[in-house]
Amino acid sequence: MRIPQDIASLIESDPSIWKALALNPGARLNKWRDALTSMKRGQPLVAKKEFNQSLSARKLADAKAPYFALRNELEAVFETIRTAYSHEPIVATEQDLTAISEAYFTQIEVDAERNATELLGNPEAQEAALHNTLEDIAAIQNGHPSTLGAFQQRAKALLAEHSFALSSDTRSTLTSLLMRQALKSERRSLDRYRGDFKPDTTPSTTLVPRPMTHLADRFCLRDTFEQYLGDKRKLRLKSVEYLEAFGKIMKDFLGSDKPIRHITRQDARDFLHMLEHLPPNATKHPEFRHMTAPEASRANEAAGGQTIAPATLNKHFSNFRAFLQFCADEEFAEKNVALGLKAQSANPPNLKKRGPFTDAELSMIFGKTYRESAHVVRKHKNFDPKDFPMYARYWVPLIALFSGMRLQEICQLEVAAIGEQDGIPFLSTDWDIAEETDKLETGRKKHLKNDNSVRRIPIHPELVRLGLLEFHQRRKADGEHYLFPELPARRDGKVSRNVGDWFGKYIRSIGISDRSKVFHSFRYCFRGAMSYAEANPDIIRQVGGWSSKDTADHYASSLALKAAANEVAKVGYEGLDLSHLYVR
Repeated sequence: MRIPQDIASLIESDPSIWKALALNPGARLNKWRDALTSMKRGQPLVAKKEFNQSLSARKLADAKAPYFALRNELEAVFETIRTAYSHEPIVATEQDLTAISEAYFTQIEVDAERNATELLGNPEAQEAALHNTLEDIAAIQNGHPSTLGAFQQRAKALLAEHSFALSSDTRSTLTSLLMRQALKSERRSLDRYRGDFKPDTTPSTTLVPRPMTHLADRFCLRDTFEQYLGDKRKLRLKSVEYLEAFGKIMKDFLGSDKPIRHITRQDARDFLHMLEHLPPNATKHPEFRHMTAPEASRANEAAGGQTIAPATLNKHFSNFRAFLQFCADEEFAEKNVALGLKAQSANPPNLKKRGPFTDAELSMIFGKTYRESAHVVRKHKNFDPKDFPMYARYWVPLIALFSGMRLQEICQLEVAAIGEQDGIPFLSTDWDIAEETDKLETGRKKHLKNDNSVRRIPIHPELVRLGLLEFHQRRKADGEHYLFPELPARRDGKVSRNVGDWFGKYIRSIGISDRSKVFHSFRYCFRGAMSYAEANPDIIRQVGGWSSKDTADHYASSLALKAAANEVAKVGYEGLDLSHLYVR
């Protein structure tokens, strides 16, 4: 069958509208895109002259019925194309928005009634569903930020789906209507869980189908990335913060207003080239601090400077590919133009894996000036060596050296985390999950790396000699909730950055320049010392929170705790003398 000349000229003269037509979920044009057009590498879109498809028939008589059915279907596609090219974006009326919201919840009501019916005869499940529904109603009524954001994203998607022009007022109105319909739906669910099943109501208004025109041009990088982030809100805050920072790099390079469909394969190659020449920690260097990422990359490439680590480079470009795949899946773009491209560090650093401190380095760290160096007062003007150390910078490295605990695990310790059982003092990383939210309004949130991180760690005798138990008693007497209340919380609720940043600068200042030596090296020191002392391997894994098939109740019993205490007490570091830090 020949392709009509007017259709061919429309597609070739302005392919942007033709591409935008396929954004509508369920649009028939999705099926015909490849059949009606061809695009060679680097060449413009070309409309085919003929449409050829096998009818799977040996005889002409058998071919007639499928031929006419296919012809009618293709003619409908042609008519859709002509209609789209002859219209501008439509502004939705109040009736349209009401119809959209009611139509959207029609299927939701069907599913909700089916789910409620399946719970009949199961009082516990009904009670749980009732409780969840009440929480959802409260979140909608209170305008919880995450709930409001979800409805705003849904409103935006529905407007695009029905080919309406997108404006802040229209989106706001539809968001309100969706929330109103959601409240009605949730209240009907409450009635169902209580045994009152009423017939579903049908939409009071009918949505008039609208042609889609120039829709693809309205999906710019800025708005699309916001929608992408909205789908990622369930990630940990740290991951979301990283994605936001990555999004800024991408928008600085490509431009916030760039339509997604205009991102080409060459753009992806250029973006990769820019990433390959980014300097490490650019915001911490004066020469790059006030530059955008593309500017810093160009300046660093010209200077032949060190570039970001291969792992960081791969992470950046993997996020770029993932974002473009999201655009392709949501039909904002025709395809993922970054597939197949591989990152390669332009100037890979000679990286070493993290390793333990040597005994000589430990002696340098905890030398005669350690107490003063860890003091928090600027330039140590008010430092008195006779004062009892009551600051995190002093205690956190010592605890790490003799317990193998991670930095965040130590910094977030509560006063109640230090306890005693049968005369054995211990540190506990466990807590009541109901108290995960900080009721003291300090912004803190507790973090554990994994399930193995929940454990009781016997306090090493050296920590007792250093005065850790006396430090604990002083905090307790002061009525403090946290062992280190002076540490500020970041956006993600973590409190370890203050100590971590100080420690990194401190060890460089005393001559430990090996970049593989960081705070986490204490953890390697502890594990190596336990292995050297021929401690029980199971106890090594459980005390350090390393993965193990048998967690042995995390030393909940007194016998297990005593066995662990005996093994921990074997830990020692040859040549390390801490007597100058002992409590007198």
